[in-house]
Amino acid sequence: MLYCPKCSQEKLETEFHKNKRTKSGYQSLCKECRLAFYQLNQERLRAEQAAAYPSRKAKYNAAARARYKANPDKYLTRATAYTKSHPEGRKAICRTYRENNKGYYASKCAARRARRLKATPPWLTAEHHAEMKLMYETAAFLTDLLGVQHHVDHKHPLQAVNACGLHVPWNLQILTATENISKGNRWQDD
Repeated sequence: MLYCPKCSQEKLETEFHKNKRTKSGYQSLCKECRLAFYQLNQERLRAEQAAAYPSRKAKYNAAARARYKANPDKYLTRATAYTKSHPEGRKAICRTYRENNKGYYASKCAARRARRLKATPPWLTAEHHAEMKLMYETAAFLTDLLGVQHHVDHKHPLQAVNACGLHVPWNLQILTATENISKGNRWQDD
């Protein structure tokens, strides 16, 4: 039997939460009194926790980095084992990430295809690449917003009969899927 000072009653040990730090091994307040306390002070406690979070997070992250640096093989082995034992979970995570970043993956796919065709010139700057990535993200955003499939099209096709265009920002345009498919692989005048 344990005594709860809040309700001034002696109760069974099962009526108290465990706490290793106390002499008895249990919280000083019974479960009912603790619940009442938290419900009464919920907003204040949440505000205190939110205020303390940044410093705790930085401290925790630093400790986690130190543990990883001390023994990286342990963590890599654990991660590999988890991935192998949960293939469906991993696939679901990857699928969700791809769905939430459609523009990014469309940009990567088009860049890969363009490289394969050697249509991306080496003199493009980081700003040019960022501008092209933004075009693909905008197309994905318009697709989600309007519910109509949008494509990023090359004004001058990368593979044409007489001449080939380049995979550069000024050769890209956003079209609906129907417009892009009807255009085909033909040269379009500005």
